[in-house]
Amino acid sequence: MKEKKSNIFYILIIIIIFLSAFARFYYVDKRPLYFDEGTHWYTFINKIYMGEKIQYYPDFHGFTSWYLSAIPLFFLGSTVFAIRFMVALIGLLTIILIFLLKDKLGKFGIFLTALFMSISPTFVFYSRQVSQYPYIIFFTLLSLIFIILYLERNKSFYLYLFSATLAFLISTHEIATIYIAILLSFIFFIYYFNPDGRKLILKQIKKHKEENFKTLIFSLILFLLILILIMSSFFTNFKTFGEFLKQFSFQFDKSYDTGHNKNMFYYIKTFLILEIFAFLGTFLSLFFLKRNILSLFLFFWTFFSLIIFSIIPYKVPWMFMIVLLPMYLLSGLIFGNIIEKLKDKKIIKAIFYLILTGLFILTSYNSVKLNFIYPTGDLKTNPLNYAGPTDDNYRLINDLKILIPNKSAKILFVGDKLWPLQYYLRDYKNSFVEENASLEEYYQNYDIFIITKNKYYDNKTFYKLGEYELRQNYYIKILAKIS
Repeated sequence: MKEKKSNIFYILIIIIIFLSAFARFYYVDKRPLYFDEGTHWYTFINKIYMGEKIQYYPDFHGFTSWYLSAIPLFFLGSTVFAIRFMVALIGLLTIILIFLLKDKLGKFGIFLTALFMSISPTFVFYSRQVSQYPYIIFFTLLSLIFIILYLERNKSFYLYLFSATLAFLISTHEIATIYIAILLSFIFFIYYFNPDGRKLILKQIKKHKEENFKTLIFSLILFLLILILIMSSFFTNFKTFGEFLKQFSFQFDKSYDTGHNKNMFYYIKTFLILEIFAFLGTFLSLFFLKRNILSLFLFFWTFFSLIIFSIIPYKVPWMFMIVLLPMYLLSGLIFGNIIEKLKDKKIIKAIFYLILTGLFILTSYNSVKLNFIYPTGDLKTNPLNYAGPTDDNYRLINDLKILIPNKSAKILFVGDKLWPLQYYLRDYKNSFVEENASLEEYYQNYDIFIITKNKYYDNKTFYKLGEYELRQNYYIKILAKIS
């Protein structure tokens, strides 16, 4: 009987993995590249692919994700599918990693966490477009697994892997320092308030003091080596590493209104609508939490993240994943605890299963709607499509072949930076000038003008071939000179 149950569990794992792969790879190249994706391709991914030097910009964070995202281009070329391939794969690998925690969260808890994350509107959406956030989730979860393995098995190998993973995490995005702050705060918390936690910490201190101090030194060296390796572009440009260190606090110095500032309850309100499984599980953790070290850590991590990210004024949907990861792990654990409490109450247990089924249907509906039916559109239609493409992007891509049929046509971009047009017009002769340029200076030398400001448009001089909304309230005009 136990063997049969075990076989069913592994069959369910395979089904969840296939479901995750389908949700992340199916028509992954259908949605047009949006502004930030175009920036990532133009500034980093394509430069790595072409063997050019990359430069550090504080707004674009670390280099790890860009190097990883560039790998598929060497095998598949510079296609939208190739550009998004690695981020979709990382999203899938994250789901697979979750199953390594089955002994900690329990089979039922890990099944629920993996199932709901596999079809989560948020996790699917951001695994289908290039950004650093799926990488942050992957390396964060991997670091958690390595530290658990180290504490369980007392092998230095796992501490080295933890240090390496932490280096990859920080060289992906400096927001990882919040995760490190949570780890350190939790160590302080359990040392002073949890007897089992204090014993565990004292045991580790004694071990490293008496037997294995070299392990800590080697771990630190490995961490710094990987961090320098990535951020110096493999020891070819140490200037970028210096700039990275100098600007490390940049993302935490956003007390001024950047246009992305939101109210205190921004994340909670959105999760209540889109991520009800994680929201409900987090709420129930106040009543059904078992007091072992891991469950206390997941509880601490979840609420620390919610509080910190709610306090920081700068809020964007891209950060949803960072807040949601501990919420999902905690929710799986809590729902597993509840099922265990209800094992002798068949009617209540059946009702609870019906509630979970309803949550799954609702989550699936939201995921399909936002990822496949309305992948673009305004924030009312798709709250995850923040600064993303509108339906005009589809029209523009189709129209470009008609508007500019001749690839020898010389195109001038004028105004704000027009990512992702650089990608879609990469095979054309094109140049970019800042918005203070005068079109008269370039009139004779260019055939097509793409502008963002009306001041450049004179209907006696130019035909307007088309007007498009590249993202919400951001329009471009395509002009041709009158011969």
